[in-house]
Amino acid sequence: MPTPDINGRVYWRALSYATRACPTSDASQRLQHLVFHGPRIISSDGERWHLGMLPAEAALAPVAVSRSSVTELILTLQYAYKMAKRRCGDFFVRQDGPRVEVHYGNTVPLIHELQQVHMGGLPDIWEEPVRADAPILDGPPRVSCEAMRDAVSWYRAWDHDHGDLTWRGQGPDRPVRLDLHVEQEHVASAILLPMGRPAAQLPLDEPLFNGGRAVGQSILHLEIDTPAAPPEVLATVEAKARREARAAKKKAKAPAEVAS
Repeated sequence: MPTPDINGRVYWRALSYATRACPTSDASQRLQHLVFHGPRIISSDGERWHLGMLPAEAALAPVAVSRSSVTELILTLQYAYKMAKRRCGDFFVRQDGPRVEVHYGNTVPLIHELQQVHMGGLPDIWEEPVRADAPILDGPPRVSCEAMRDAVSWYRAWDHDHGDLTWRGQGPDRPVRLDLHVEQEHVASAILLPMGRPAAQLPLDEPLFNGGRAVGQSILHLEIDTPAAPPEVLATVEAKARREARAAKKKAKAPAEVAS
């Protein structure tokens, strides 16, 4: 059953935010998918999760789709937004599983079929690695510079829309949660793992069913309680983070953002 009409810009921004945590490297092909789950669009590269939030009434049944098909959908949304703006028309989206209708102005809607991927079953209920009611932290944790930059990158209208963020977690060396709000509305969340503590994915030969419980291979099944990295590995991670920070400073412009 299709969702009610979703504001096109709300949908576009949520989808773009989630995509930032979806890996592109060939070494991470098993993580190159996004999951629509209720009002959340979720992605993960094994070191963080990004959650783009849709209106509660637009909740979807769980479905996993490929990153490449989402990238194509974002291009479709960009085109529809520009045409709707030029013609002073409406811009909204309806979605039914992997089928997305993009409406703009008084034209025939654009139909985009997201490519479904099958990851051994998706849970009907997914508990986020850090709960939304976790204790508020006094200050930001020690995490990758790149992960921090992407987590707080929303769109160009921060000043106009009075955006703010809240850190939550259970203490040092534990995953932390960043909630982004714009005009008191929860628009996105990021869950970041401590440096040197990546999540573990089940091996390919792991049975998809363990004792009658669907385990699955999706980003919703990543295990985060991995052992702490040895000092030499952590030093390598820190060196990489410093290189990322230097590279970020050299960029003349911030990463491309969706329209305000």
